[in-house]
Amino acid sequence: MHLRITGLAPHDEITVASEATDHQDKAWQAQAVFRADAHGVVALDSTAPVSGSYQGKDGMGLFWSMNPVSGDPDQAAFIPVNPEVRPSFEVTISVTSHGRKLTTRTLTRQWVAGGVGSKALTPASAGVAGELFLPPAGASRHPAVLLFGGSEGGNSVKYTAALLASHGYPALALGYFNLPGLPATLQNIPLEYFATAARVLAAQPGADPAHVIALGYSRGSEAALLLGEDYPDLIHGVVVYSPSVQVNPGLPAGGRPGPRTADRSPRV
Repeated sequence: MHLRITGLAPHDEITVASEATDHQDKAWQAQAVFRADAHGVVALDSTAPVSGSYQGKDGMGLFWSMNPVSGDPDQAAFIPVNPEVRPSFEVTISVTSHGRKLTTRTLTRQWVAGGVGSKALTPASAGVAGELFLPPAGASRHPAVLLFGGSEGGNSVKYTAALLASHGYPALALGYFNLPGLPATLQNIPLEYFATAARVLAAQPGADPAHVIALGYSRGSEAALLLGEDYPDLIHGVVVYSPSVQVNPGLPAGGRPGPRTADRSPRV
């Protein structure tokens, strides 16, 4: 993002603020004070703020440094409306100087590109629970990405899946516990469940079945790595964030590490 304010007095100070609303309709905001250069210009990606919500030269600083207007920011996370419900959200940028508002612009941050389709999958209909995001009809085949989160449960990776599909990659955001029809907790989750999801994804239009990628976050990295090891003909690559090098005990406290047994039925 390149934000540039022009027409200012040389070396004048301005305050640039950002504001957005999350999925609970709660306001988030950030602001920073800048000093214009000799030409009366402030370019946020090449100018460090004098003070404010972040430090250093960063054109995206006013986006990632937003905090909730009320409540403890350390206990909050900005989560927009689910991408299958609303494909974008707005961020308002305002510029003030000496108590006077100079200008306001509204930017649209888009999760889902035009033509991208989404479909909810349920254990009853597809054998898995998740949200499928597909590139526009007629798009060329691309590697497909199976995504799943960690110990938070539910389905926390829809936004990433929507972005991948918007760039041409069929993606399935998969839930594996704490959703209707699934185990309530992270215990005894069959690895075959993830393999079923990968097969569903590989069969979608635009998906290249010879290039299916598993992407797992945190505790989900365990399942992703197991998939790559146990299903090499189905999973052709693995991407992991904050990964583990072992299969850990179930959650909540208790349960046993997933067994690696001769029947090839490891559980996460």
